[in-house]
Amino acid sequence: DGPERDAFLDSLDAETRGRLDPLLADALRDDPLLDRPAAAFDVLAGALHQECDVHAGERIGPYRIEALVGEGGMGRVYRARRADGLFDQTVAVKVVRHSLALAGSDVAARLRRERDLLAALDHVGIARLLDGGETEDGVPYLVTEFVDGTAITDYADAHGLEVAARVRLVVDVARAVDHAHRRFVVHRDLKPSNVLVAERDGAPRPVVLDFGIAKLLDAADEASGAFPLTRTGLRMLTPAYAAPELYDPTVTVTTAADVYGLGALLYELLTARRPHDDTHATGPATTEPVRPSKAVTALADGTPAPPRVAARSRSLRGDLDTICLTALHPDPARRYASASAFAGDLERFLDGRPIEARRDSVAYVARRFVRRYRGVVAAAAVALVALVGGLGASLVSLNNERAARADAEVAAVRAAEAAGLLADMFRTANPDYDDGHVVTVAEAVEEGVARVRAIQSDPLRAYMLRILGHTYIQLGEPATADSLLQDALAIHGEAASSEEASLVRMDLLATRDALSDPRRVLVLGRRLYADHRSDPDPRIALGALTFSSRAEMSLGRNGRAVAIATLAQHRAAAGGTPEQRIRAEGNLGEMLALAGRRREALPYLEEAVRVSVATFGLRNGRTSSAMATLGDVLGQLGETARAEALLRASIAFHAERYGRNRIGYLLASLGRAKLRAGQFREAAALFDSAATMGEPIIGRDHPDIGEWRTSQAEALNGYGAYAEAEAAARMALTTADVQEARLRYREGARARRQLVFAQTRGATR
Repeated sequence: DGPERDAFLDSLDAETRGRLDPLLADALRDDPLLDRPAAAFDVLAGALHQECDVHAGERIGPYRIEALVGEGGMGRVYRARRADGLFDQTVAVKVVRHSLALAGSDVAARLRRERDLLAALDHVGIARLLDGGETEDGVPYLVTEFVDGTAITDYADAHGLEVAARVRLVVDVARAVDHAHRRFVVHRDLKPSNVLVAERDGAPRPVVLDFGIAKLLDAADEASGAFPLTRTGLRMLTPAYAAPELYDPTVTVTTAADVYGLGALLYELLTARRPHDDTHATGPATTEPVRPSKAVTALADGTPAPPRVAARSRSLRGDLDTICLTALHPDPARRYASASAFAGDLERFLDGRPIEARRDSVAYVARRFVRRYRGVVAAAAVALVALVGGLGASLVSLNNERAARADAEVAAVRAAEAAGLLADMFRTANPDYDDGHVVTVAEAVEEGVARVRAIQSDPLRAYMLRILGHTYIQLGEPATADSLLQDALAIHGEAASSEEASLVRMDLLATRDALSDPRRVLVLGRRLYADHRSDPDPRIALGALTFSSRAEMSLGRNGRAVAIATLAQHRAAAGGTPEQRIRAEGNLGEMLALAGRRREALPYLEEAVRVSVATFGLRNGRTSSAMATLGDVLGQLGETARAEALLRASIAFHAERYGRNRIGYLLASLGRAKLRAGQFREAAALFDSAATMGEPIIGRDHPDIGEWRTSQAEALNGYGAYAEAEAAARMALTTADVQEARLRYREGARARRQLVFAQTRGATR
């Protein structure tokens, strides 16, 4: 500015200075419009407000306009009536703003596209398309059924609807949205004003309006992923109800955006608040909202909630909290998989059945059962306690002999302790327990552990410790499970050979395998196989062989691993159950693949999938795991498309069934396929997610974490992110340094190669 600019200009050659002077003169000239932007905006806003493209009494096609009933940035909506005498009908006519149409905006194209979208939809919960065309000025319009109703939130408040009635309204809306999704249409702007409720036959009927910014899921440009009407990156949305991903024009819109909108609708109906405050009006919400049960009690002045509000809070606590927060999760992958799944959980809540948004557990299902059938459960509990007590008394009276009486007293003590545990479970399931606090799976199991450790009877305590240890294995917490199982085995004694002791060792095989302790696995496996190799039921023997083969492979003894896995496969094929065959076939295929014999592995892995599908169906955990192992090997062989199809199906199933934080190994398998295919960016992201998910579960120093960080570094190096690659390689080396020598030389050497590569290339660049 000023003298600095003049000095700079004086330093230029005459020709350049001559070309710049007239441009600068124009730039520095006073401009009334640009110098007073606020006044200019007022002028433009006033003109827009005064604009009225259509007046009452005018005709648009065969319809006569009666009144303006709504407007937005895109256009205006009028109530109109058929005027050509063919039949009498009240309709809604949407017309693009005349100024936008004349300005060449793509809004006119959006309206034509909305007409095409609505033509594909036929559902009682979606406003039906009746007609469409263009005005004499060439402005497009469309005609839908006229819904004489009120916004869903206003309707619920005006009629004083209780929680269940409000939930039923959202179920109807979700079913309508699911109908659109099944025809590849995403609404993208679900909010109360776009869902009107009208009375039909004495019952409320919500109707979804305004598909004006909807997208066809199959309309994407295959090359760019962009949609025809959003090439500029512009996305019309309502911030209070918009999913976070809608703020990013580079992200592909999916049905998850509407699941978020449905969650926001439910949240506001239940709490009279929006999920997030106005601070998110200019950007996406990156955190979960306050739980609905807490939101309704958060009074502005800090006073205690009145009784009615407290009762509403209790009715929302638990399932409805979980359903809302699942639908409103900032990460689309962690929301409900579909609007139908969202509606299904709401219906389960209304029916008093367990919802699917939380992990199934005995404690949770029992709690829901108790709530539905309190009288029956109370009677059953009383009868059971009486039966156990009577059994103990009968045992005492069976024989007056001292030994028999002593045995009977021991049995009575065990029975009484078991009855006490059962009574505690029922007490935890009571909805009034702990002031209505919803007991989580972890809390229920932790409480069970504390009570089990207080049991006086050693056999009963050992048995219950095994059951709880097995439960922790299913919850994906091998370290906790291992501690409980070690305590159980200590009660039995290392020399014990009873069936109960063998079952404890079987579970310890799983925990020691998960905790990367192959030598302990081999000790347990050899003992179990020696004790049970001749059993008619091969379950324990096959388990011992399977885990032993994995341990041998971990120790680098590939030939022995394959030989043991082959023995297990032969034994399972000769007389094992389908489940045992699936496991044995899959394990042999996995061992062959780890030994570098991937083509030989394929027939066994494919057979495992075939038997599992034939026995258990596609939607089953065994099938999903078998598909994942096959997909992993296919990815390593370079058959990326087939591998990705199998792995993504397995990831989706495991995330839905077991939780989205339990898919680390599957993400790593997909990452290997992407790395093999040279898709480095996707591979790096997948390995990072796998390690991030895995560290809290199996520990940061687990060899698998080191392998995933090394692979992440390799992928980052692949596309030139050398600084990030160096950081990932250093994390991998930290893991390798706490492992055995064989691991240090195997993964540690690979991690060092990636570190050196990143440092060298980064310095060169």
